[in-house]
Amino acid sequence: MLSVKEKKKKECCGCGQCADICPKSAIKMSKDSEGFLYPEVDTTSCVNCGLCVKECSFNAIEHSQYDSQSFFVCRSLNIDVLENSASGGVFTHLSDRILRNNGIVFGATYDKDFSVIHKGTSDYNIRNTFRDSKYTQSNCEGIFSKVYEKLKDGHLVLFTGTPCQCAAVSRFVTRKNVDTSKLYLVDIICHGVGSPRVWKDYLDYSKKKYKLNNIDRIITRNKKIGDGYNLTLYSKDIQIVREDVQDPYIMLFSHNLILRPSCFACPFKTWARCTDITIGDFQKVKMYYPQFADQKGVSVVIVNTNKGNELLGSIKDELVIVKTNKEKSSQVNLYQQIDGYEKRELFFKYFLSHSFSATLKKYTEEGFVNRLIGVTKRFIKGVVK
Repeated sequence: MLSVKEKKKKECCGCGQCADICPKSAIKMSKDSEGFLYPEVDTTSCVNCGLCVKECSFNAIEHSQYDSQSFFVCRSLNIDVLENSASGGVFTHLSDRILRNNGIVFGATYDKDFSVIHKGTSDYNIRNTFRDSKYTQSNCEGIFSKVYEKLKDGHLVLFTGTPCQCAAVSRFVTRKNVDTSKLYLVDIICHGVGSPRVWKDYLDYSKKKYKLNNIDRIITRNKKIGDGYNLTLYSKDIQIVREDVQDPYIMLFSHNLILRPSCFACPFKTWARCTDITIGDFQKVKMYYPQFADQKGVSVVIVNTNKGNELLGSIKDELVIVKTNKEKSSQVNLYQQIDGYEKRELFFKYFLSHSFSATLKKYTEEGFVNRLIGVTKRFIKGVVK
């Protein structure tokens, strides 16, 4: 049985729309002990209008009809774009279309401390920082008002983010009665979002372990390593590469131990989407399209609206596009809830009462026994292959 506190945490995605929409600015987003943002109400300013609850996109979902969705396998024809994108490079071309027409693109990037934030830009170089995968929840504080202002000024706007973030943008601008014909929403197929606190502790731990004065750059899904999970830290002429679950943060993330509580009860895990276009890895490429199974990356693109269809059509000459179907495009992150909430709670209980080093030794391959088990499993898997 969930406590009231736990239940409420499972019902909040932390997007921050409620803070932006509050007419009295009575809500601010505050971090909990796990590093996740939650709304905090100033009772002296709150007038109990109920707008924050009414407009919460997590509890008032509006999905597009999905009986007319179209499915595509896509890959960029531009080698540079492909090599510097997490999947097939589709986002770059979609956003190029917006930027070429004096529009604004919003996406997730790093700040100077490598915390993940959402940002809007008309600069191609800043846009390029949106392309890489981020394995921790981005901070969207104040971003909804910025999207609204750009739309009000007549700009084309492309917003990309998790489904819950996209839904919040849609709900916010609709509530503001602004013309949304120039707004394009593109959601990424989402596994879940990791803890910003665990991410920060991981970076601090890595700097100490590898004797780095600072971290200059981070790349996840480095194509030079492969097209799966990997994470590369750069510090001047030093390059630290960790593949798949050999990296402690990726292991914690992929095993669902550091995800936000609401990710275990996500109402957006459904074929019906709240965006114009959905993008992600095409996971069954070896099975259905072996011509793309070369570790260069390939995207699945699900078109959910006529507007999305027009946007994809406008960049068709920049991509290899193969029409496919729902069955071949299917992957669990589109429609299936993640499990392991009890293990997640046990992890954070341990994490909050022990050192980060001790936590990694217990839960990842930083510990000798876990490393031995992991190496053995990979050896056996390799022999079987």
